[in-house]
Amino acid sequence: MREDIFQLVQKVLENTDGLDSEDQMWLEKRRDGIQKGLQILPGESRQRFKHISQRLLQLRSSFMQNLTENQESLLILSSEVHGVPGWYIRGLESKAKGHLLLPLKKPDITMILNTCQVPATRRKVFEAFENQHATNNTIFKETILLRDESARLLGYPNYAALRLESLMAKSPENVQKFLKELATRLMPKAKQELEVLLTMKRNDTNAEVDGSEPDRLFHWDFPFYNEQLLKQKYIVDSEEVSEYFPTQIVVRAMLDVFQVIFGLTIEEFTDSERKLLVKAGEGSDCVWHPDVRVFGVWSGRRSMGLFLGYLYVDLYPREGKYTHNANFSILPGCVNEDGIDQFIATALVCNITKPTLDSPSLLKHSEVITVFHELGHSMHCLLSKTKYACFHGTNTASDFIEAPSQLLEFWCWQPRILQEISYHVSYLSPSHLGNWQLRHPSPGARQPPKQIPLETVQHLCSAKEVNQALLTLHQVGPSVFDMTIHSPPTREEALKLQISSIYNGTRRDFGLLEGPEVLGKGLTWGHGYTKTQHFMWGQDANYYSYLYSKVFATDIFHYAFYNDPLSAEAGKHYRHSILEKGGSQEAMEILTRYLGRLPNAVAFEQELGI
Repeated sequence: MREDIFQLVQKVLENTDGLDSEDQMWLEKRRDGIQKGLQILPGESRQRFKHISQRLLQLRSSFMQNLTENQESLLILSSEVHGVPGWYIRGLESKAKGHLLLPLKKPDITMILNTCQVPATRRKVFEAFENQHATNNTIFKETILLRDESARLLGYPNYAALRLESLMAKSPENVQKFLKELATRLMPKAKQELEVLLTMKRNDTNAEVDGSEPDRLFHWDFPFYNEQLLKQKYIVDSEEVSEYFPTQIVVRAMLDVFQVIFGLTIEEFTDSERKLLVKAGEGSDCVWHPDVRVFGVWSGRRSMGLFLGYLYVDLYPREGKYTHNANFSILPGCVNEDGIDQFIATALVCNITKPTLDSPSLLKHSEVITVFHELGHSMHCLLSKTKYACFHGTNTASDFIEAPSQLLEFWCWQPRILQEISYHVSYLSPSHLGNWQLRHPSPGARQPPKQIPLETVQHLCSAKEVNQALLTLHQVGPSVFDMTIHSPPTREEALKLQISSIYNGTRRDFGLLEGPEVLGKGLTWGHGYTKTQHFMWGQDANYYSYLYSKVFATDIFHYAFYNDPLSAEAGKHYRHSILEKGGSQEAMEILTRYLGRLPNAVAFEQELGI
């Protein structure tokens, strides 16, 4: 709120001789940010705004600390998990006789909801997962109200209007229109998909009625019957497919794919090389945990190429660790005061099931997609080339930031790519072969081929269309929730927000799945928004961006990579035209120049079959 700095920046912008476009963009954003603060007159209002800004940082810190430090679990009976793979159950901690301690982490929840044949268990696990971190509830509500108040102090009608002003969507009205039109287009197909799953539930002799007629599909039903549909109609068994994707092998193979597309060399540093990275001490000092691996990234060959930076890979869950999957920029690129490019450091952080003595870490196909996605953010960071750190890599428009990662998800549906990155677990070592044979004791069971068979891959890829309308609507619901709580028409209505009711209501209305609200608990039964950082930090008034940027990602894929996903020429053009720019230019300008036209949703709708 320094008016003297505002006047100085304004003066420089009046004569831009000698400034390049990135210089001018930095100055304009600096000026616009100060100008917003200056709209609040000195005195009580300005002091209140400063207090709110500080308080929001405190609340965010407390919220995130609760997520990482308060790891919750659920005690379940071993008799309640019929259908769950024995190898997974053996890996759970036993408490009292006949009881198992289930960590309420995403990989564990996914395993139970996908495989457990006991509906009551699935419901118990789902509700526990959705009601974690209750202390974050009051933090969340205070945050929403303070955001609303700060936006109104700045002269905006609500927080969403403030947040979206500088993004591609520009206004809450545009976002609401996008979401409404998308939901309308998807609904007929989604209802057809729902009916298929309901028919499966009605015909399931193992299914129990969850206190209501079997004509309801609950949140805890969808993953299970979706998995059954894949097995029965598309001959895709997620557990068997995962045997072809040992985590460590697949991550290395993914990096090999990026080497081809982007013209890179990516090599893991040995222990002796790690020692050279630290001024004193051991090579282990350059990582924060023994599980973490460090890779060097070069443009071109290592011996002749330009060193770009460091990729840290931290794959497995542990006490106190961030509980979701993400990429974190550690050291952004920029040009330092000596005119030299600063090396980049970025970290892939995941929570993949950790290997045990008798079971290696295996990736389900959905997890292969997740890792590819997050590595897309890593590549955005490593391949960006900007003068200022504030524009580097993923520091671009928040509703474009996911596009480079979503683009790489398409590689996970290419038979050629899936075969190249696969390697059956039984070939890792003689002991792994022995363990595989124990898990498949049927007489005459033969060791599978090293690479995933083409027929299996074709079945897997043909299953891409399964429940796409429903799954997309499951993103629309939280997006509508996000817009609703961040754009109340008046301050009075903001104070009256019933956040849990809005959250569960929008998920039901747009996702077509029902929950405990129809079983007598009402819409306040859960607070799933407190178990994730999305609405608190990063995707606040911006959750729609996952769908919005998917439009751009699909457009890029069909434009450049549809015919040859491994085209080095297409990869080079994309790298220099999109990734290198970071946020140093407006995202729409970058996209339009790259495509040679305005982006459109034709390919996106084609992929969805609408």
